[in-house]
Amino acid sequence: MVGFLRRLLKRQPERTLDLPEPEAVLGALAKVPVPPDLAAAVKLIKEALGNCPDVVSREVKLNGATLVAIYVDGLADKSEVEKILDSLLLKRPLVERTGLKLGASLQRWQEAGLPVGEIHTAGTVGDVVT
Repeated sequence: MVGFLRRLLKRQPERTLDLPEPEAVLGALAKVPVPPDLAAAVKLIKEALGNCPDVVSREVKLNGATLVAIYVDGLADKSEVEKILDSLLLKRPLVERTGLKLGASLQRWQEAGLPVGEIHTAGTVGDVVT
């Protein structure tokens, strides 16, 4: 019994994980294009962020298309995110009346009086997560 306890309580050698450097990961992600399929894009972005439970996605249907906002809870100003999503929902009739497509330039969204906040477009997963 004493031998068992000694083995159990014996100091284990320090183990290290062989994780890639963040710069290498971001460099690889910079080469991965954002998929055109929305569900696949959301899944890929969440995977790039480690499937962390703090990564939140919210969907809004506008003009027959789906808009997804993805943010990291605790890093993003939640009230600002909610304000933008609420404004989009309240201005949904305006979006549908103007016929503005979700892929339209952000300048056209602003000209139509729609909230854009801190919205940026990105072509690669690396651009999305940085």
